Amino acid sequence: MPFYEGTSIETGTLSSKNANTIVDEFLTPNLLMFRQIPVHDEPLRSLSDRETWKTLWGNILEEEEITIVRAGKILNDTEYEVDRLYGKVTFTDQTGDYKIPLGSSQVDIYCADGSPAIDVVATYTFDYFPATVLNGMVKQALNVVNSMGNNVSPTLYTIDNMPEYFMGPVTDIAFAKCMERLLLDYDLWKSRLIFAIGPDSFLEGQGGDIVGQLTTLKHNAEERAYKVLDNPRFKTGYIVTAPTQNYWRAVRGIGITGAQQGDVPNGGRYRGWRTNRVSM
Repeated sequence: MPFYEGTSIETGTLSSKNANTIVDEFLTPNLLMFRQIPVHDEPLRSLSDRETWKTLWGNILEEEEITIVRAGKILNDTEYEVDRLYGKVTFTDQTGDYKIPLGSSQVDIYCADGSPAIDVVATYTFDYFPATVLNGMVKQALNVVNSMGNNVSPTLYTIDNMPEYFMGPVTDIAFAKCMERLLLDYDLWKSRLIFAIGPDSFLEGQGGDIVGQLTTLKHNAEERAYKVLDNPRFKTGYIVTAPTQNYWRAVRGIGITGAQQGDVPNGGRYRGWRTNRVSM
């Protein structure tokens, strides 16, 4: 599987050529820092089955290392299994009575009240905007472009058959939706300091600056896209009108009247044909 240069981000993972182009070539370069976010020493949460431990974030990058520390011991990769998509960790050496080996003895994983008796922490790298999520945003953006336009009818293009000139506004609107998601999720990640703002800046109350920057990026992308969509000729494209029978008669010098009635030609001779812009 190919990767984005210098990263562990897979490319070409979608079934549509156009979708891969927009996600890999147009969106990812601007979202690179959000597609490979490192998390260090995160305490894992024990799930109710008492066998599974959960990271906060899923979509852990396959090619990046994950480190699990359980009860102060770094585990090797044969002692646990990871579901990277959902961020779930299970221990292969756990017994049926919820015990694990620690040194030369077996210790309980849980206290009598059901709370964890050990600490489990993980270090990993995850993708905040995986290709499937970006593909959904591209589809939403295309729906917007299909439905908008200045004095033109809605269109019904799909990602596979949309004109190449649609890719600009579709990319901008999809990028704006990415910024919107960051703004909506701000309360989830701001206190965890996983990206965009350092601990010192957060303590100094500068988190609002990040929100302002994200809002500006969102606004600029939307403004570019809607400016294009406001052009009444945007959805017209270059349409070639197929030559008619009368056209070919005229090209040959017969003329419309002469061709139809056998009289002396009076239609003249056309000097070729060319593309025209027509309303759809």
